[in-house]
Amino acid sequence: SSADDTASAGQSHQEETGAGSQSQEDQPQPGDPDAGDQSKEPEEATSAEELPEETVSGGQAQPAGPVLSAQSLSALEKVTYYGDRSRCAMTREQMAAYAQLALTYDENDIFHEEGRLSYAFLADFDGNGNPYLVFVHPAPGVGDYAPEVYTYVDGRVQMVCSCADGSASGGYLSELKDGRVLYVEWEMIEPTGYYENNVAYHYSQISGGGLIPVDEPGEGDYGGTGASPSLYELCSPGWNGSEICSSADEATAALLLAAKGDDVSDREQMAAAMVDLLLSADPYGGLEGFLQAKLVDLDQDGVEEMFVLDMGQALLYSWQDGTLQEKFVGANAGGSLNWYLCRDAETGELGIEYESIGGGDFSGGSRTYYYSTRTVEISDVNGNYAVDGAAATQVQYDAVVARHQRQELLSDGLFPDHDVMQEPVDQLLAILAQ
Repeated sequence: SSADDTASAGQSHQEETGAGSQSQEDQPQPGDPDAGDQSKEPEEATSAEELPEETVSGGQAQPAGPVLSAQSLSALEKVTYYGDRSRCAMTREQMAAYAQLALTYDENDIFHEEGRLSYAFLADFDGNGNPYLVFVHPAPGVGDYAPEVYTYVDGRVQMVCSCADGSASGGYLSELKDGRVLYVEWEMIEPTGYYENNVAYHYSQISGGGLIPVDEPGEGDYGGTGASPSLYELCSPGWNGSEICSSADEATAALLLAAKGDDVSDREQMAAAMVDLLLSADPYGGLEGFLQAKLVDLDQDGVEEMFVLDMGQALLYSWQDGTLQEKFVGANAGGSLNWYLCRDAETGELGIEYESIGGGDFSGGSRTYYYSTRTVEISDVNGNYAVDGAAATQVQYDAVVARHQRQELLSDGLFPDHDVMQEPVDQLLAILAQ
């Protein structure tokens, strides 16, 4: 049977039982000596966030009620959570470890479908306040969306379950009415073409940071506890257009910010706000809200500004007094449009040049130079020159062009570019990770 037949078989089984259809890549399990340390060495908590003695609950090292700052708690609220959020007992070290894993997570790795979004959420499967980190990503051939589950034990992040190494044809997470969460792997055993003869299922309970093999539940056991959001909703954002789940980038930024607590710098707060702006424009947490974006440092003070282009206009965002300030830098209209980083040769100031050519009932076009202190506009319409709205000679027009020197192209059109959009997100996450 083909991979598509295999995926269909797995989906049919899930529809019969009521379980969600997901899949994963298998990697070293907790306790496996070959399992690598996937997190950086955690930093010590600040004096304002002293952590009490640790206790052991369900096989996982569990802090007994860490005291987190309002800054950490506010940032953590942006990460989707499965379970009772009020019982969450994550430390800043755990947040930092999960964030470092998320920074290196490749959503287009083997079996993943490039160009589709990965999601992430925290999940308290054990009910002890120590959440797992779950990624949900496209995995053609093993299910539409495939979960990978990680745990944090003894200061280390370890993989719990996944299936993309070829050990199984697919896998998914399923919640039972008694509160247990199962990882179910399915595999082809006889390519006979008959569903009941060619698929085998293996059931394991996620508990204590590992997997415990269990018997197949009865049909009446499925359905979950009625919690909202349900595990099925969180693991199926691609199917039902769910806006519940955080994108992997959203979760990464939030975890990085939460791990810093009150130690966050002004520039790091700016980076978090810019990531939130870029991703929140798309209702599904992706990068579909803007066409293009780029970071620039116009005032050369070490704190970046961000140029963005959407369907209607170009905007410049700057960080002032703890908030993002928005400035219009050109309409996204007809004709040929270009935006450049420019420099005033006399003052040394950096700005943005907006060039609009044609698109109306005239030949020629206009250029507008946007600086933090002023705006300069020139035009050439059918050989009639103007500077700041007043008639000018070609010599005067050319002098303005010569003074405001182009440095680099920021945007050259109306078309979305995912790679161009992802670059500033990665740069902003790198600022948060410093």
